[in-house]
Amino acid sequence: MEASFHKFRDMKLRTKLNLYLFMVVLVSCFFIGGISYMSVRRALIDHSEESVVSFMKQIGGRLDEKIQEFQDATYSLVNRKEIQAILEKEEIESNTFYHALNEADFKEGLFLYNVLYQNSDFVIMESEDGQIYSYNQIGTPALDAEYEKTLVETFRSEVSTVSPVKWLKRDGQVYFLRRIISLDARNKARASGLIIFALQNDFFECGDDDNPFVSSDKIMVADPKGMVYGEYKYGLADEDLTYYLNYREGSYYVYSTVADILGERCLVIPLHTKKFRWNAICMLPYSLILEKADSIIPKVAVAMCVLLCAGLLFANAIWATIRKNLDIIESGMKQYETGNYIQLEAPACRDEIGQIIEQFSHMGLKIAELNEISRAEQELSQNLKYQVMETQINPHFLYNTLGTLKWMAYEKEQNEIAGLADAMISLLRFTVKKANTVIRFGEETDYVQQYIYIQKVRYEDAFQVEFHVSEEAKEFPVIGFILQPFVENSILHGLDSSRKDGRIVITGKVADRKLLVRVEDNGQGMPEEKLAELLRRMERNEIEEYKGFNGIGMINIILRLRLIYGNEFQYKVESAAGKGTAVTLVFLEKVNNDEKEGTGR
Repeated sequence: MEASFHKFRDMKLRTKLNLYLFMVVLVSCFFIGGISYMSVRRALIDHSEESVVSFMKQIGGRLDEKIQEFQDATYSLVNRKEIQAILEKEEIESNTFYHALNEADFKEGLFLYNVLYQNSDFVIMESEDGQIYSYNQIGTPALDAEYEKTLVETFRSEVSTVSPVKWLKRDGQVYFLRRIISLDARNKARASGLIIFALQNDFFECGDDDNPFVSSDKIMVADPKGMVYGEYKYGLADEDLTYYLNYREGSYYVYSTVADILGERCLVIPLHTKKFRWNAICMLPYSLILEKADSIIPKVAVAMCVLLCAGLLFANAIWATIRKNLDIIESGMKQYETGNYIQLEAPACRDEIGQIIEQFSHMGLKIAELNEISRAEQELSQNLKYQVMETQINPHFLYNTLGTLKWMAYEKEQNEIAGLADAMISLLRFTVKKANTVIRFGEETDYVQQYIYIQKVRYEDAFQVEFHVSEEAKEFPVIGFILQPFVENSILHGLDSSRKDGRIVITGKVADRKLLVRVEDNGQGMPEEKLAELLRRMERNEIEEYKGFNGIGMINIILRLRLIYGNEFQYKVESAAGKGTAVTLVFLEKVNNDEKEGTGR
């Protein structure tokens, strides 16, 4: 298994993409086909359920009407004058002539009610004095007198004046019994006879043969006690139907459920009639419901094949563009391996792989350009090394020369010149030794004072410099050479040398273990546009070419401090035309961990 996985993992990308596209199309087709089939199946079941429930409500109404019509017809029959006259006559048992006449009158009255004689196999009536009259449906065997008498004796106790009618089933035959009630001289009800109807088997067939879902062979009729009437092909007449006759007492109720009956899945819909509380149960096999669903399987299969072919053609078209882009990348990589960074062929399409090809091609051209620049820089670097070697001056020679000039000035009593020479020596020593080292902030201010001394001699005291630096700030460690560029900028560009009120204030204090330095002047300041341009160049780290004392301007010193102190270093430049300029710097207690790398930058 693991070997197969590694084999698949190491396949070429084009092979894996082909397999992926094929599987996506195949799974999509089966998914769509399966969803379509299941949707049709579910729709057919839901439609069948709704349809059968609707028909069962109609069947329940027809069943009540049929029972009501039959019972009303029997009541009308026994209350006819001719029948009442037969029941009241006292007849000698051996007088067959009168018995035949009465029986003829009985049959004549029965023929007046189609619902009675058409749905009865035979009818037996017993008078009060025990005389029995009968009617046989044409085509049925004649009943003998002994059987008729036995049947009457059997059913006589089933009905009474209190409960005069009853439906029942014995030995597969459905019977309807009615106790005939008469009024005596005191208008009191008394039993004057009994009539028995043996109903035909199709009496309770109440289905719709034009509708296969509710045809008669799928509907079973049961009385309120669960006795099944009529024939039913599923053979459930002797089973306990309580589970399916779960209706709400006293209300018209119909519901549906699913059950396995004789090994077949069926939709079962019981109904309880509203008037007589009889039960009609429809058991509809799923096989009948799903005949139409099964018939669409070939159509779904054909549609799946068409979709599969269309999907494969579409996937092949997609793969063609991917394959061309992959070939371009593969060819370009082979060229780049040889050091030939040529521009690649245009991609077949601008998808992710196409964008990679464009970026790959752009990278190759950039590499070729950088290689050319690197070669030129190497040549320039070599030339510069020779120039440095030719022009290098020992700084100790400059110190000794300036020292000689200082003592010569003292001998000539030129103290100002001697002071300038001494300040210049201090500046050179500081610049050479401590420009890129960590020093105390007090040393930095001492160095700046030497620079200010030289500038004040040059500008003839056109400005004044004030230092407000706390003792704690003087001991704060900083990188060297951070104040002079800002002071120089104020002197050269901020103050007006023709006036004598120039003022520069240098403040230093420590708060929250950070050194806050502020260099502020009352010079010309900068207009809003110039200040915005200066800040933009600082944010973009644009190195400036500066011609001042040490060649480092404001932008360059900000870049240098950001490189050394990192993102924790903060600065703020404030200026307005005619209102001077103020620069605020916030330093951490320590520089970056790699101090040499930071100061080297």
